[in-house]
Amino acid sequence: MPISSTTKKSTTPPPLSPSLIAPKKKPSSWSIILKAFRELGLPSPSSPETWLEFNTLSQLLHQAKVIVVTTKILNTALKLKDEESRHRARVLLTSYMMLMCPKEVLQDINGDEEKRLHAAAKQMLQLFEIWLRAHGRPGATAARLAFVEGWNDYNLLFESWKSRDCEQLISNMIKYYVELSTLRQTVIAQQSGEEAVGEQLQQQLDEIKNKLQRLGGTNVFERLQRALEASSGSTSTGRRQQQQINTPRSPILDNDEDEKTQINPSRASPEQLGQLLSSYTHPSSGLTNEQLAHELIMDPEFKFKRYMPINDLERRVKLMAEKAFFDKLAEDMEQGKSDDSIASLIKETKMHLLSLVRPGTSIYNKINETLDMTLIKQQMKQKIFDIDVVIHYVLEIMTKLCAPIRDDDIKKVQESQTTESMIEQFKRIFDILEDMSLDLANFRLRSLRPHLMTIAVEYERDKFAEMLNNGTIQLVRTERWLKQSTDRICQASAQRHPEHVQTLPSADAVFEDAFISLLSQTKPIANDDDLPETLRLDTHRMAGFQNQLQAVSIVAALVMLARNFGSTSSQALPDLASRLFTMLEDTSTTIDHLAAEIIRSANVRPERREMVRTMVDKTVSHNDTVYSLISRRVASIIKSTLQNNRFVADAVLSGNGLEHVKSQLQTTAIQIQRLVYHHRKVYGSWYHQIIKDSFE
Repeated sequence: MPISSTTKKSTTPPPLSPSLIAPKKKPSSWSIILKAFRELGLPSPSSPETWLEFNTLSQLLHQAKVIVVTTKILNTALKLKDEESRHRARVLLTSYMMLMCPKEVLQDINGDEEKRLHAAAKQMLQLFEIWLRAHGRPGATAARLAFVEGWNDYNLLFESWKSRDCEQLISNMIKYYVELSTLRQTVIAQQSGEEAVGEQLQQQLDEIKNKLQRLGGTNVFERLQRALEASSGSTSTGRRQQQQINTPRSPILDNDEDEKTQINPSRASPEQLGQLLSSYTHPSSGLTNEQLAHELIMDPEFKFKRYMPINDLERRVKLMAEKAFFDKLAEDMEQGKSDDSIASLIKETKMHLLSLVRPGTSIYNKINETLDMTLIKQQMKQKIFDIDVVIHYVLEIMTKLCAPIRDDDIKKVQESQTTESMIEQFKRIFDILEDMSLDLANFRLRSLRPHLMTIAVEYERDKFAEMLNNGTIQLVRTERWLKQSTDRICQASAQRHPEHVQTLPSADAVFEDAFISLLSQTKPIANDDDLPETLRLDTHRMAGFQNQLQAVSIVAALVMLARNFGSTSSQALPDLASRLFTMLEDTSTTIDHLAAEIIRSANVRPERREMVRTMVDKTVSHNDTVYSLISRRVASIIKSTLQNNRFVADAVLSGNGLEHVKSQLQTTAIQIQRLVYHHRKVYGSWYHQIIKDSFE
């Protein structure tokens, strides 16, 4: 049967009206930002095989798109958006460099602070990666909070490290700039046709200048200019010759920093230096700006130390004052009236912490906000204040700011929070904060010294001239001191030339003789009145030199005594000299102790022992002929060092019986040389005029 064809109706529903179609779900703004971040191509912190080498990574992290997207990511994590947002993003991106290229970024990868910073960067980036992967999953909020905590820890460490390292980085870049500039000038002067090399060097110089400006602002260019002038002066034959005409004899010093004292300070401002020194002076030092500047020049190892009471009475008064304060606090706590005292303690602690960081930094602002005194007093009033929380926060911040040497002290306080009273904890906190303040002050001094060397001579000379002009100081003792030396040299010359044909001594010869006469005298240098006015800043230093030279003379004389009266071998004499130096440093050492050591070391026969003891007594009392002879030989070694700009040869020491005290004598001679060199530069014009007048 034929099948009839029929038309089949479509079962497809008719299209809906456009107004009835549900709109597509748009991706969230966070999803868009996250997608953009993943497309940046940053290496994965947890996958070392994706890490890039330094230059490639640096170029990637400096791309504008990377910084913009990272800023949005970090703003989302911190729930914060302000003018510091981009800076925070750069700090976050820097952590990639810290983790993946530590050798290029950190100057000392084995330093304790650098190790902590590297570990914090690694921990923070791992938490950052975990949070990004947790998007849209359970636990995303907890992952974000964990990252924020890791970020805060890293940021605190980074800001602390950056503030300490910035000055050293600037100094290194200035030094590198000077080297490149010198090389470029050499290429141009040789006219070798290497124009391309000169252009490349100029490009590098421009890049360094831009980096310097970003690090230190426009003020850094003044330092750069002084460094360039110093380099020019040290390489110019003409300038060297001119300096030789206008300045006294100058020593050849091994210390590179001492070479910087030859910089022409004509552009320096004493007022600016005074302000700078005031900002670097630690309250406990008791030093004026002039004294501080002088100490930094003369002693490369100078550092601030804790102020110690000068006598027992002062010590007891200090202890009684501290005890009275904390006893009153304990009494107030027992009576429930301690809010004001505790608030005062917290405020003082806060001021200590803020003094350790640079104003305007995130860590400074964080401390200011967390230890908000208004909020704390409100909490006290409402009886909801928890002092343990404050102590925990203070110790946590101290851990991030302190030098590694303070870590153990802070850890002990942290461990004692459950066993010690609040009062004892604050006592120890203040003690550590004082140490941290000294650590920071001494770090700043090390940074200040290279800058100071360029202008200190003019600063000290101007200060002295100012005191002379206003009558604060006169040159009475200085004139008498130099005139005595002039007369002494002229008399000696007359004895050598009875025919009265003699030449006048040079100003250098007079000054050197005068200087050594101060150190060779038997009268102890005890105060300023024992020295010329020009040495008023060096009383303790001159007394130290005098003691050192006397110790050298005593030990050399005693070693000679042991060699002549005993039967010791020449190999044992250096050890004997070393032990004698140690014994002389001990205030409890007596004549009998020294005699017994010589008798034992040199195997002195019984019948000679009493004579040895008598000669030891005379030597230590400066009454022995051998001691007087050795003392004159020591003085001649010092004079030779000043005149020839170098320490004497070993053969000279052996010929004078001083070979076993070489180390101590050479150290002292170099220190004296540095002081003499500085005094010639500062006071040379006054010395020259006084000596000139003495010849008339």
